[in-house]
Amino acid sequence: MAVWFNVSKSFFFGFIVALSSTAIVLKMLQEFALSDSPSGRISLTMSLVQDIATVVLMLLIPLLANKSDNSISYTLLLLLVKSVVVIIVVIIAAKYIIPKFLDEITRTRNRELFIISVVTLCLGVTLATYAIGLSIELGAFLAGIIISESEYSSQTISSFIPFRDLFTSFFFISIGMLLNPFLILQNAVYITGLSLGIIIIKFLIVIIAILVIGYPLKTAALSGLSLAQIGEFSFILVQIGMVYSLLTQGEYQMVLSVSMATMVLIPFLMKYSQVFVDAITKFPLPKIILYGFAHSQTQQEYDLIDHIIIVGYGINGRNVAAAAKSIKIPYIIVEMNPETVKKEKKEGENIIYGDASQEDLLHYLNISSARVLVIAIADRSAIKRIVVLARRINPHIHIIVRARFVGDMKELIELGANEVIPEEYETSIEIFARVLHYYGVPRSDIEAMIESIRAKGYAMLRKLHVDVYKDLPIAEIDMQAIRVCYN
Repeated sequence: MAVWFNVSKSFFFGFIVALSSTAIVLKMLQEFALSDSPSGRISLTMSLVQDIATVVLMLLIPLLANKSDNSISYTLLLLLVKSVVVIIVVIIAAKYIIPKFLDEITRTRNRELFIISVVTLCLGVTLATYAIGLSIELGAFLAGIIISESEYSSQTISSFIPFRDLFTSFFFISIGMLLNPFLILQNAVYITGLSLGIIIIKFLIVIIAILVIGYPLKTAALSGLSLAQIGEFSFILVQIGMVYSLLTQGEYQMVLSVSMATMVLIPFLMKYSQVFVDAITKFPLPKIILYGFAHSQTQQEYDLIDHIIIVGYGINGRNVAAAAKSIKIPYIIVEMNPETVKKEKKEGENIIYGDASQEDLLHYLNISSARVLVIAIADRSAIKRIVVLARRINPHIHIIVRARFVGDMKELIELGANEVIPEEYETSIEIFARVLHYYGVPRSDIEAMIESIRAKGYAMLRKLHVDVYKDLPIAEIDMQAIRVCYN
């Protein structure tokens, strides 16, 4: 950017482009069931770190607006002094003043007074920071930090969720109202090219950063795509930049247009992220890029026979491994969290780092000679690929999958899974068993019902009706008072 703009403006544009939208990232992760996947955790963590970094960027913008060296030195010194003072005040307020203030308010047991007090507190902190020459946005952020440190933060969040949703809508509506549709139409090609360029650059930067810390290409690519948009905090930086004349009106409109374009494009591209990731992982790239350096450092070849392959080392994976170890069944664990792998290896666990949805890794684990494959991860798309690959490589392997929902069962069985155990199904069984136990139904009868339900499958569960006769005392309730009906 320094080719077209001066250094200060180049840095400012870098600030704007660097930030991603936590709201959009979180929404996409939930929509595409990636929240619990390695890529989802990385994306959300990086996005939250960017949000925190926004505070520093807001403090640096006035510094960029100064031209002379003397002015810059003075501004930097003043900025440091103000920052130290603000940090000290925030710590004191969060630890000693605000908790006592909110204690007194909550003793009144008046919900309206509590809400008004919190709003007044936020406005007061915001105006105080503005009065000493810092931005209003920074003041609002600091007010949130102060309240979050109190024991009433949960109550505050629950009280203000409707306001949050309302003002979020107003925020994006106001951004849309600032756009100039005629300018967008006149510069449609330029805006499109710039938007795609920013998406590609951010995508590549995130991929490189994640590959460097040891994750495989698939995880890096999914994270890179989800973070490739420009975030809503960038609009705050843009407004501050306008105050300090870092942007012209034309540049302001262009930044808004490009930012909104990336916000619209990324959710659309994420719908096809799996196809895209599958395509790039088929390129003849070095294994250290495809699988991450943690996998490439493992030189041992596994020649296990009739073993269990456990994909995922959460609670389910740990229990399966413990059971296999107790009766001396050979097993190998595949886990995508490098820290977990390092920790468990030190404790002597037979675990490796890797992505089990990659065919080379399954061959590496000698899946053709394995007897059982247990898939206990949350990434639905990865589960499907693992099932398909495992069934193709070893038609005789017994595949057991932990799924989240009953609705996933049919598709996974059609893909090749032998058994699918949905979490909500097993939870429902445990709940109704406890309900019947509370009503005095003998444990043997409850276990018989559970066994029958599991034997006859989910159709029975959906049609199960339990009628308890109200005219019988609880002590007299037995299995005659319970009818399992098939409609």
